[in-house]
Amino acid sequence: MSATLSHTARARSKAPVPIAKNPVQYLTAAQVKARYGGIGEMTLWRWIGDPELGFPKPKIINRIRFFAEHELDAFDARQPVAGEM
Repeated sequence: MSATLSHTARARSKAPVPIAKNPVQYLTAAQVKARYGGIGEMTLWRWIGDPELGFPKPKIINRIRFFAEHELDAFDARQPVAGEM
């Protein structure tokens, strides 16, 4: 019984793990396609595969593609504004 109390006391004394103030936000491929005006799956696939375009590569978890929102924002910032070319 004292071992259980000792374990419980140790668990309570540990400091909480801090949470990042600005955690990375991820968008699914469907959200990315909607963000860029409802582009198709093939367009997204081509953008990802084009090294000259520099579109962010997704993180793949359980066959689902997740794109870091800050990387998409940086990509958008690098694109020329229409009419300024």
